[in-house]
Amino acid sequence: MIEDDYQYYLENKSELLGRYKDRFVVIAKQSVLGNYRSREEAVAEALKSGLELGAFLVQRVEEGE
Repeated sequence: MIEDDYQYYLENKSELLGRYKDRFVVIAKQSVLGNYRSREEAVAEALKSGLELGAFLVQRVEEGE
């Protein structure tokens, strides 16, 4: 669920910042599936990989809330 994926993002934010700062990550089933320069690219690649809308989270990795 997206709520679980967002919780995963929050719990792992420090590590994600070190690896993907200012990138958009696709998270599904509490796992990072890819990182991209734009939200549009992240969504397009997630859909191409067979994920359905609502089955994944696209989140920009940035400092702050």
